[in-house]
Amino acid sequence: MIIKWFGQSCLQIKSQDRIIVIDPFKNIGLRIPSLRADIVLITHDHPDHNNLSAVKPREGKEKYALFQGAGEFESEGILIKGIPAWHGGREDKKEKIFMYLMQVEGINLAHLSDLGQKTLNSNQLEALNNIDILFLPTGGTYTIGPEEAFEIANQIDPKIIVPIHYKIEGLSLDLEIVNKFLELEGSAPLPQEELRIEKENLPKEEERKIVVLKP
Repeated sequence: MIIKWFGQSCLQIKSQDRIIVIDPFKNIGLRIPSLRADIVLITHDHPDHNNLSAVKPREGKEKYALFQGAGEFESEGILIKGIPAWHGGREDKKEKIFMYLMQVEGINLAHLSDLGQKTLNSNQLEALNNIDILFLPTGGTYTIGPEEAFEIANQIDPKIIVPIHYKIEGLSLDLEIVNKFLELEGSAPLPQEELRIEKENLPKEEERKIVVLKP
């Protein structure tokens, strides 16, 4: 499996001959490459998460499978579960988002979208049980910040955390950089172009690892 991050919450997950794209963006100061996919997941309907025009079907296919919502789905041998959650912002103006749990090559991956909750409830935690790789927002303002992200990470306790949705060069949104979250985790990994991982190479449960990806 090969995982790439393009900034904000946009990820590409390549599994053998299957490609998943999550939350393609627009109008945030960053350039998104031309992407192709078998499956596209949209966590909520904001411009920095829902630019479907940036994604085309895989060559030889007429369309990709598109999922946006709660429930259980299966496509191309990939199992997907949409889990309702709440965006950040004022208490009286919360917006629903969807976190996604994916089972790919026997690895459990979870994408937390623009999660605004300071803690997860029991139903969410039950759904997010036994996560191997967690894509975790850390930038604050529109979602949880470093401290809340650290607490959420401890609730889920994944084997690998990939921080997302934080300030990077070129991003026009006012977010925090990833360093404070890394300090809380006591980790200072060198950024890497991609994450290549197989189930047998996952860290042991007591060896939680942070992977910082270059956009």
